[in-house]
Amino acid sequence: MDDVSRKAVDVLRSVDKHFYIDMIDPLEVGVAHAVEVHDDGVLIYFPDDLWYIMALTEDRAAQLAQVVRKNRKRTEMVCTHQTLGNDVVSDVLGGLTCEKPCVVGTLSRREPFEIDYKNLEFRQASLADAGDVWHHYTIMKDSPEGFDYAQERIAAGKVWGGYVNGRMIGFIGKHHEETIGMLEVFPEYRRHGYGNILMKSLCNLIMEEGRIPYCHIYEDNEASLNMQRNLGMWLSCDETDNVDSSRRIYWMS
Repeated sequence: MDDVSRKAVDVLRSVDKHFYIDMIDPLEVGVAHAVEVHDDGVLIYFPDDLWYIMALTEDRAAQLAQVVRKNRKRTEMVCTHQTLGNDVVSDVLGGLTCEKPCVVGTLSRREPFEIDYKNLEFRQASLADAGDVWHHYTIMKDSPEGFDYAQERIAAGKVWGGYVNGRMIGFIGKHHEETIGMLEVFPEYRRHGYGNILMKSLCNLIMEEGRIPYCHIYEDNEASLNMQRNLGMWLSCDETDNVDSSRRIYWMS
């Protein structure tokens, strides 16, 4: 980690080590690097993929957005952290908008989960599973981009499947930015606790690496939010010291 990224981690930790874990961890493992660091704002970049903005004032949000505007490739997404400055960022970037905000989830525990796998085998998915992942991944279901994404994530070793009698019945993965996601259980296998098993299993793998499991959850996905609460995750929407909805992640495109 270079000096700029190290300084960025220090700033982010000092402001909120839970809410900004999705910026801290990628910097620490080297999948992203810091572009600018200030006491009131941090800009990081995932090469050829994504920009993350943290800004505590509208002026800083505007300034960091100008940096993104000068350097962003057309296909790259921009993700802002908390509501403050979103309108400014959108204006600077030519009207980029967020369809639905996300909540940040962070697992604070360090001890692994004890898991009763029942009849489920948990292992890394293979490229032979790409079709199943593509067809069942709700966000990208059946789109050509979804199949490419499934293949890329599987090839990168970032998708794990649950298998019953050798047949995939669900899966979970990590996105480019290292957040846990892609959790799906096929319809005929739901209500058996398999989603909980998949989530706990991946959390255990991440904790074995000495890292913190974290995820983004659509703010209206009550089923997922409740599952994370039951696992003991800290959720940014549950903060008692923030009465508004500012603690959200906004994916802009």
